[in-house]
Amino acid sequence: MAFVRRRAFNCLTGASLVLCLAAAVVWVWSYHQPIGVVWQTAAKRSWQMDCSAGEVSVVRRVGPSPPALGQGVLGQKNRTLPNLPIFPMTPAPARGPGLGPGNRGVSFSAYGFELQTKTAGGGARLDELAWPCWVMVFLTALLPAWWSVWWLRRRRAAEQVTNLNPGD
Repeated sequence: MAFVRRRAFNCLTGASLVLCLAAAVVWVWSYHQPIGVVWQTAAKRSWQMDCSAGEVSVVRRVGPSPPALGQGVLGQKNRTLPNLPIFPMTPAPARGPGLGPGNRGVSFSAYGFELQTKTAGGGARLDELAWPCWVMVFLTALLPAWWSVWWLRRRRAAEQVTNLNPGD
């Protein structure tokens, strides 16, 4: 049973390390080339996820007629993203002026984390959550760091046992 737990822990650590490296690559790449993906889950619901300038944002639109490609989800003028054959691309939502009472929105921003809720034209509701890319790198690096500390302690303990019994 211990073997199975150790094997599962090692597999999860390896997957976490791969995700950490991928997140670091996306973080660096986002400063040179913004990337994103848009998908529609229901007749009146669409999602947009993008990474640009070191920030990841997820926008959910609930309501009639999602915007066409090339238009900003939050209604501002945005950067343009390249069309890659793998994902349908769309511009990243730009951070506009604060959401005031005219927009009937809620806004929160602290330490690089942002949450915006806004009512758009036609009664559509837009929810956006944004966070810095370093958060993904940090969170996916925790398990490999823990594994490294565990492995070093185990190795040192084995060396101490060997040094106590030099004749064995």
